[in-house]
Amino acid sequence: MTGSELGIVGLLVVFPVLAAVVGAIWAVLRPPGARLTSGVQYFAAGAVLAVIALDLLPGMHQQGHLGFAIVGFALGVVILLGLKQLEAHGEAEAHDGQAATLPVSLLVAVGIDLLIDGILVGGSVATLGRAQGVALTIALTVVILPLAVSVTMDLSNRGASAVQAALAPPLLSLALVIGALGGVVLLGEAPATLLAGLFAFGVAALLFLATEELLVEARETADTPPPAAMLFIGFFALLHQS
Repeated sequence: MTGSELGIVGLLVVFPVLAAVVGAIWAVLRPPGARLTSGVQYFAAGAVLAVIALDLLPGMHQQGHLGFAIVGFALGVVILLGLKQLEAHGEAEAHDGQAATLPVSLLVAVGIDLLIDGILVGGSVATLGRAQGVALTIALTVVILPLAVSVTMDLSNRGASAVQAALAPPLLSLALVIGALGGVVLLGEAPATLLAGLFAFGVAALLFLATEELLVEARETADTPPPAAMLFIGFFALLHQS
């Protein structure tokens, strides 16, 4: 790990945090319509799939150590399924007479998810290079924008004040900052076996994000051709970036 890598990561994580701030303010002042939200989610899914195909899979292949990659992938699946259960529990709180309380399970799941994403950003910069870290950061920035809108609106619907609801996404995004800085510091000299597992874990995490969250929510919001076309635009945009 060099000072320049730490500086690059410090600069990159500013953008997801800004996306969280913008999304929160947007949701409080004027929540976006269904078609726009769906379009952003489709675009984000395409961007995430491009990062998997162009950065994480080649990185995993470069490290070798198939056994460690399999373990990392399996661990990613298990953890993401657990986080999905936490999110479901948080969403169920609203149907159990707890609509006025904070959805702790949901917020914890989002925070852990962002921490994992941050570790991937830091690890990418430290091991694959700046271009791969930039591509992953762009994808996550687009992902965090609709996520911030969703979290803010959910908290507002549960009775939180506008200030409380708007503060939650930026505070949660700090988990990404911590993960990214920790990733670049700890993974720069990591052995190839650990990196193989990390990249496989990242493939599982981002694949789950794209297929089980972004695409599902985008279809539920507005499953029409114009927003759906953003999936391919998002993929091509990151294809060019990478």
